[in-house]
Amino acid sequence: ARASRRVDTEQLAELRRLQEGLREVVGDVRLPELEQLEFAFHRLINRITESRKLARFLHAATRYTPHRFYAADPAWRANMLSDHDALLTALTARDPEAARAAMARHFTDGAERLIKHLDDVGLWGNGAVP
Repeated sequence: ARASRRVDTEQLAELRRLQEGLREVVGDVRLPELEQLEFAFHRLINRITESRKLARFLHAATRYTPHRFYAADPAWRANMLSDHDALLTALTARDPEAARAAMARHFTDGAERLIKHLDDVGLWGNGAVP
């Protein structure tokens, strides 16, 4: 929502360029490039928000995500593109509510996948979240 009020034309163009790059590498399953472009896409959005609190939270949260966890998941790759498209539409329209909803879907999808993975590998001990 915050990014939708702050984004400028050049930033939108860069986000679209990154999204097109993601579209190209997803089809070829070029995981290192996909991770790099995905990181750059979200880093730019985070910079647009100018939120130090968000940056600190994301830095801490991503430290615990297994390497290539999302990029290696074909379903995540498909959802990522559509989630980014929805977010780009909202940012272009300068629509904070649509941007918030798109990012919430994107974040929740990733969080649910990660929690399931951590449950499957027995992180919680008995298979249940404490």
